[in-house]
Amino acid sequence: MSTSAIWEHDDAGEDHDDIADDFGLTVDQVRWALAFETSLRAAA
Repeated sequence: MSTSAIWEHDDAGEDHDDIADDFGLTVDQVRWALAFETSLRAAA
């Protein structure tokens, strides 16, 4: 799975707990993925 897919779910307003369940991740992993995507988008 890509971090951009997680970003899209977050951008759509999904709760981090729900995103974690959807992707089989922990909430911490979801937050890490979102932080990574935020840094990529800020650098673009």
